[in-house]
Amino acid sequence: MELRQLRYFASIAQHQSFTKASEKLFIAQPALSRQIIALEDELGVKLLLRTSRGVELTDEGRRLQEMAEYVLQFIGEIKPSLASTSTGLTGTVVVGLPPSLAYLIAPALIAQVRNSFPGLTVKIIEGLSVFLSEWLEQERIDIALLTDPAPAKLVDYRKLAEEDMVLVGTSRILAGTADTIPFRDVVQFPLAITNGFHRVLEPWFAAYRISPRYEVEMDSIPVLKEMVLRGLYCTVFPYSMVHEEVAEGRLLAVHLTNPAIRRQITSGMNARRPISMAIRTVEGLLVEQLRLLPKCAGEDRPITVSDSATLPRQP
Repeated sequence: MELRQLRYFASIAQHQSFTKASEKLFIAQPALSRQIIALEDELGVKLLLRTSRGVELTDEGRRLQEMAEYVLQFIGEIKPSLASTSTGLTGTVVVGLPPSLAYLIAPALIAQVRNSFPGLTVKIIEGLSVFLSEWLEQERIDIALLTDPAPAKLVDYRKLAEEDMVLVGTSRILAGTADTIPFRDVVQFPLAITNGFHRVLEPWFAAYRISPRYEVEMDSIPVLKEMVLRGLYCTVFPYSMVHEEVAEGRLLAVHLTNPAIRRQITSGMNARRPISMAIRTVEGLLVEQLRLLPKCAGEDRPITVSDSATLPRQP
């Protein structure tokens, strides 16, 4: 089997046409047909069916298409990867970040890349974890940080860190509240929540048979934080998102116990794509930024950075 045969086959499969593939590859159709016939003979299976509408893939053809795309992409990474090793990292890495981490991590990440790897460009795309997983599968982004993601067939997740979630509110609403309260007691306070953190907390509420009543649900973290600062509601946030307001005395942060609630922060990458040196380097920089996130008052490690354990993929 020759690499050019895989390229020819992948082009035909992509365009579903010998004619279009021939034009793209600058190869005469008879020569293209001979190479595909030779490939089918070597593999012992039928890969393509000619129809009045063009070309259709057989089941074996669809399987080969997936494998061929992976192989060709891997081959394409070899030269840039070796060049990066000898001359410094180059290229562009598209990073997906959830809103709760983007404003904390993105500025420092971009500055670190600019200073340490001037040939490398990082582009940031912000989105909820559920969308980041979809974009990884669609190869719209190269790597993402996600919080408590659901399993996905085409995404490999690696657990990077865990972070404490705290009850947050003004001193007026939380007056007389202890520094720590049982998790089930959060329902005693007027609660507002973002849709993303609702998804994080829901399994905990369900496990302890607690029925929270959210007075407000929204997507905007800045708007929700402003409502909490005005003393209208309490919310449950990661401590890193309110450390400045707590330090300035504008908000109080109450630790949750029985159980302590922690959100899981993972990295995600497309399982079918070869991972370049540039992407691995950016993942390492993201871990460094997680280590720098603010610590909870009175606690040594509100954010626990793990040894990057691989999480199971959706079957």
